[in-house]
Amino acid sequence: MPKFNFLATTIGTVLGLGVVAAMPNAHAASLIPSREGEIKTNLGCFVPTTLCIDTTPLGYTVTSLDFDGAGGYGPSRLFVDDRATSNTYVGSSLRVSFGTRDAGTNTGVNEYWL
Repeated sequence: MPKFNFLATTIGTVLGLGVVAAMPNAHAASLIPSREGEIKTNLGCFVPTTLCIDTTPLGYTVTSLDFDGAGGYGPSRLFVDDRATSNTYVGSSLRVSFGTRDAGTNTGVNEYWL
């Protein structure tokens, strides 16, 4: 009986490793769109042009929530920027600017960041 248990354990281990080895590799995907502009959220886009990026076709949506209602902070807008370019977005009452060397930007040139 001990030989049977050893053989069953060995066969089970080999089969388990074979199943794990046959699994497809995981691939990381970026959620950052590959163009500059404002991400469309529940706030809409303050510049409703081609610079408004709808993420629904990419398989997800973005919702901006209140950060701290008591502290006076409300929902925020989200932008995609390329460090190599300088952009200014102008809405009816809002102006957002990104330089070519924004503070906190550590991506490589021609890489997009949120």
